[in-house]
Amino acid sequence: MAIKVTRVENEPIIIAELSGKIGVDDVLEMFRLSQPLLEQIEGHVYRITDLRDISSSFGEIMNGIRHAAGGKTGTTSDPRLNIVLV
Repeated sequence: MAIKVTRVENEPIIIAELSGKIGVDDVLEMFRLSQPLLEQIEGHVYRITDLRDISSSFGEIMNGIRHAAGGKTGTTSDPRLNIVLV
């Protein structure tokens, strides 16, 4: 499992790339890695989550996201974020 989270320079866009087998802990790590980048951006942010190279099923991913989201900064319930899944 690999996670890479980067920001598009001068844009309110964060890209999270995940690969391999994904679980709840991996989703939490993606949220944790997103937080410092979110702090650099004022206003609304788009996080593009690239899941093209994962081996988990769509249901497993959605279950992991649902269990990991808790209203904290960087999670799917963060009101500043628009989430795009690729």
